Amino acid sequence: MSKIARWSTRAALALCGTLAGVLLMELGIRLLPPSSAAHLQFNSLQNVPNGLYMNDHKVAFRPTPGFLGTMKTPGNKVDIRINSLGLRGPEFQKDDRPVWLALGDSFTFAIQVAEEQSFVGLLSQELGVQLLNAGSDGHGTEHELARFRQLKKPLSPEVVVLVFFTGNDFQNNLNWRGALAGAKKKPDQFVHMGEPKPPVRAFLNQNSLLWGMLQVYGRTEPKGKGQGKGKAKGQGQGKGKGKGKAKGQGQGQGKRKGKEKQDEMGGWRRDLSMFHRSGEGLLREGIEATRKPMQELRDHVERQGGQLMVVVASPAFAIEDHRTTATFELVGLPLKDKDLSAPERATLGLLEELNIPACPLDTALRQAHTDGERPYLAYDGHWSVLGHQIVAETIETCIGEHGLAPQR
Repeated sequence: MSKIARWSTRAALALCGTLAGVLLMELGIRLLPPSSAAHLQFNSLQNVPNGLYMNDHKVAFRPTPGFLGTMKTPGNKVDIRINSLGLRGPEFQKDDRPVWLALGDSFTFAIQVAEEQSFVGLLSQELGVQLLNAGSDGHGTEHELARFRQLKKPLSPEVVVLVFFTGNDFQNNLNWRGALAGAKKKPDQFVHMGEPKPPVRAFLNQNSLLWGMLQVYGRTEPKGKGQGKGKAKGQGQGKGKGKGKAKGQGQGQGKRKGKEKQDEMGGWRRDLSMFHRSGEGLLREGIEATRKPMQELRDHVERQGGQLMVVVASPAFAIEDHRTTATFELVGLPLKDKDLSAPERATLGLLEELNIPACPLDTALRQAHTDGERPYLAYDGHWSVLGHQIVAETIETCIGEHGLAPQR
């Protein structure tokens, strides 16, 4: 055997061994439970298909009418269709069923599960109504008020079910003016295509949990680590002009990455502080930012002859004990001062003040967790198929208690 042939054989064996090792690690990761804070760290939004959202100068952004695509994550694949009104699902056609409308953020939009598995699909079937899905990732009450203004004329819904997510809806309402101003910097109906992803990275994002966990680690490095790397590289500038220039660029990249991580961690800490005594003032600000759009939405719905009910949903770490400790430790908030039910209490208090029927989900979801069930997905913290079933059952009970059930 020639020298070249021997080296080729060795290289092939080494490559096969490496691939086999990676495959075994991938299988191992799938068998092991993820980090209890993975729902916060894992960036599931990177798998959202390009073109799903478009600019809107009145709503800031919303799903793109006519979009067809697939949300693919490791172990899961969901088809997404958006009708001409920007609603998830088939084209709206008026029939003899009552028309209801679901407003909310990603928990309502629910692209982690199939249409018929979401609480919207389940309630449509169970109640015999057309419950239309007007949810969208990243929406708060201000977005939802603007969205209702667009949809009230073509739909005239009898009942509007708004899902208020205490995890970030307060922040979205506080940031509403900035979000709308940012949208107006781009053309109306401009379709968001996102940054192009290299094919290998896109494949790994959609298919590999090992790759996902490496990203989790990368997003939670010690704050100074990225900066330190850049600094070390920059110190080599004196060793040669070309070499020094390249390392100087590395320094800049390291600083940028370090700042991005610090900013991201700061955003998480700010959001989570509302579930902690240190964030009592911020929670009060969030309630005040929510009061006006919630009241206006109630008035708009009632002027149309409809009724509004608000479903109050908490994040996974406020429901599942094992996530609480990991999540608070991740952002550096002392556990002894946590108040996990504070946002729910504040929201229910506001709804009572505004005389809006409320439907809290925490008790049912927490009971499911206590019973050993998994109402939340492990990685991105949205409701699982089982979670949507629990939510649908709870909302149906609330509908009966508030006298909103359709006449059969």
